[in-house]
Amino acid sequence: MITISPPHAALNDPRQHKRFRMRYSYVVGATESVAAMAERLRHAASLTPRGILANVVICAHGSPDSVQLGAGLTRGNVAGFGVLRGKVRKIWVTSCQTASTSTAGRSLPANLARAVGCYVVAATETQLSAVVSGWNAPYGMIGDYEGLVLTFGPTGRIVRRRRYASAYRDDQGRWHRNDERPVPL
Repeated sequence: MITISPPHAALNDPRQHKRFRMRYSYVVGATESVAAMAERLRHAASLTPRGILANVVICAHGSPDSVQLGAGLTRGNVAGFGVLRGKVRKIWVTSCQTASTSTAGRSLPANLARAVGCYVVAATETQLSAVVSGWNAPYGMIGDYEGLVLTFGPTGRIVRRRRYASAYRDDQGRWHRNDERPVPL
């Protein structure tokens, strides 16, 4: 488990089976725009003593260059989060493959980091906890990532790499984390 320092907020997509609970937690509608999501976070930041959210968690399904949050996030529309510049220190994207090794995959978190001027943490691989339905982390926490995780700095460059245990699917369709027991789907 990873502890997320307050003041914090979470944007949870209802199409994702898990939810993260932070001081300000929002369920994002399937048609909600980037501008509307950014406004929610801007408002949450305004409620904090210093007007800054230390951490924001994005909980949604993802793939290279795409996060299924609201009407969708892509490298082309994350600039709409620019209204949060100076109001957020770090964004944790818990979606699968958002920072995959393809150029397109790394563009979304890099563009998000540049737009907001903050750090963005994103995974390069499938996230096992994303496919196990009904899993919810305790308040103020997220589950460990799986595989290689990249942190993008405010300029959009990779400033940190960390490898967690990788998730994989065996030939019988069951998910595993390294040598752990299979997790039924």
